[in-house]
Amino acid sequence: MGRGKDRAGVSKAGLEAPPTDKLNAPPTNRYRHASALRRRVGIEVRVLRVMHGWTQEVLAEVAGLHRNYVGYVERGERNVGIDNLERLARALGVPVAVLLRGE
Repeated sequence: MGRGKDRAGVSKAGLEAPPTDKLNAPPTNRYRHASALRRRVGIEVRVLRVMHGWTQEVLAEVAGLHRNYVGYVERGERNVGIDNLERLARALGVPVAVLLRGE
């Protein structure tokens, strides 16, 4: 057997433990840079949903979307496509412009 190789002759270089500085680094929030518009849309969706007395699951069902997607939108974690923005607005009984106003 050659140096640095296992029985099958495969290099062990890729099997080493990661450097400890990466293990001790604080966790990162990959959504911390969500755009202001995504956050505004999410807030509007949440406010209108709560005004209707609906859960995210009910809104998702009425809009024809997945319940997880509604949560992502409300937290500003997903870009909302035009079609889905229209579905949410229609389900909430408002024009699309209301979801974009963020007041």
